[in-house]
Amino acid sequence: MNDRDHEARQSIEAQVAADRKNWLTRRRFLQASTAAAVGAIAATYEPKQVFADVGGQITLYFAEGKRWGETQRAVQPLFNKVYPNVEVNFAGQPISDFFQTVIARMAVKSADFDCTYIDWGRFPAIHATGAMDSIEDHLAKDPGWRDDYLTDVPKQVSDLYRIPSGDGELHGLTDDGNVMTTFYRKDVFDAAGIALPMNWDDAISAAQELHAPDQDQYGFVSCFQRGAWAGTVFWGVHATCGGWWFDKMEPGGWNPAFATDAGYEAMRVIEQLMKYAHPVSANATEDEVNKSMANGTSVYGPLNWGTAVLNDPTFTEFHEVIHVDLPPKGQSPGSDHKPQMGGLGQFLNSGGENKEAAFAWMQFFNSGDYTDPAIGDAKVAAGAQPARASILARNQDHNFLAGLYRAFPYTVPYLMQIPEANAIQALMGEECADFVNGEKDIDAALKAMDDRTRRLMEDGGYYG
Repeated sequence: MNDRDHEARQSIEAQVAADRKNWLTRRRFLQASTAAAVGAIAATYEPKQVFADVGGQITLYFAEGKRWGETQRAVQPLFNKVYPNVEVNFAGQPISDFFQTVIARMAVKSADFDCTYIDWGRFPAIHATGAMDSIEDHLAKDPGWRDDYLTDVPKQVSDLYRIPSGDGELHGLTDDGNVMTTFYRKDVFDAAGIALPMNWDDAISAAQELHAPDQDQYGFVSCFQRGAWAGTVFWGVHATCGGWWFDKMEPGGWNPAFATDAGYEAMRVIEQLMKYAHPVSANATEDEVNKSMANGTSVYGPLNWGTAVLNDPTFTEFHEVIHVDLPPKGQSPGSDHKPQMGGLGQFLNSGGENKEAAFAWMQFFNSGDYTDPAIGDAKVAAGAQPARASILARNQDHNFLAGLYRAFPYTVPYLMQIPEANAIQALMGEECADFVNGEKDIDAALKAMDDRTRRLMEDGGYYG
């Protein structure tokens, strides 16, 4: 590391330390302003209909956070005006051990909660325990709401909660979407006279031109922590270069398809971009990436998860100039703008003791303007990332929500809907990181992706 890079890194570390020192103050302010907006909506809410015949206690289980717990707390006062005899109990825990705890509880058919809010990528593994109910019978009781849901939530999103995916029965509802797409500082791009890149060659050129570490400005940022996070980066670029995980996902197929032209192009793109990476990128999750965008040191993330708070004035002074758009595309056959779709959904615990009231919560929380616009207003005020077109369409002045609205029609799943998906995502990230870090050459890394994935699929009985 030369003196200039060393000084730049020291400057970044000093900024991070300052951020940490002031984080609690900013967070309290953000929580106070959010609470005031949510409280105003709840205070004036007048329900169109009251269902006093539904009663009992329900426990909602989730990871704490703005999208996870705070959006549910924002909707609860509205829900209790519609369902005055349902007592809602919140059971939140830190996200660090949330996924493992949910799967462990489901494996033993625990009845200590009725409904949970969880990343859709975990649905196949939880369903495999036999602890997740189909909700088709519940939906059939209100066909008007069901039809609105299936129309208002993009099919690319709602199908993620079907088992088997695409044409199976719905096992969850969602009003949350997240897309791995482009986040960029429009003011910096405009000042440099650079158009937003629509292909990876232009993205690499833009990152190089915008890279000025001696001015605390980095031309590229990514959540490239070795393992699952780097796996999302590889798969994100791989998809836009026309790649997929397998030759086909059906009997006679399931052959890994990473050592291909698309895989090769994806690795080369990532290798070039990492030359201009913000120092946090090498071990970053989405939180570190978002903080670097918020403090102004990162100006371009062509494939990042992002967050609604990047457009919140209480979180960053750059809230008006951080814009969101489609990711670039490659040159291999099948290349296109293909942002990865993430998101959170709710499912009924098959061991729960009050499924009528629990589904009433699920239906109300996941409602759009057909039911009442106030529900969406409360969630947006709390920091939600809605998947419903009716909510997004009237929030186009919010850069992040406008970006979601634009990206949803192009999305591909961030995981294949099989129990082995999380392990495959992690090994993709391990091999990609090993190549970028110079520990393997590109051919060895791609071959290892194929070989390790095949072993997992063999263990899962896919070739029998």
